[in-house]
Amino acid sequence: MGEFASSSPKELLNALSLYENILHSEEQAIRARDLSTINSILEQKEISLKGLVSAKINADHSHLDLSDLGPVIERVISMQRKNTDAFRGLHIQEAEDERCKPGKDLNVLRNRLRRAYRH
Repeated sequence: MGEFASSSPKELLNALSLYENILHSEEQAIRARDLSTINSILEQKEISLKGLVSAKINADHSHLDLSDLGPVIERVISMQRKNTDAFRGLHIQEAEDERCKPGKDLNVLRNRLRRAYRH
């Protein structure tokens, strides 16, 4: 079995805070319907999520008490759910807009974003 780096609740809290900040940026980009920025944020989220998972694994293996982080974790989960729902709403609006433009193909970026938010 591999060695795990020492961990602390602070490491996990920092990872959660970073992810939460990215979710705030994502929310703003979705509201602005800025597909390019959303795409960039998705890449940041992927990297941040890997760090978050790693911090959680380290905390689990260190048998840390993470009960104080429950509200933060719930807030992050709620934000992710809201962003996913908002993006789905954006997707529906974009699809309706595209139907009004016969013969126009959806671009690669829109398809990639739609796949990213399909859960």
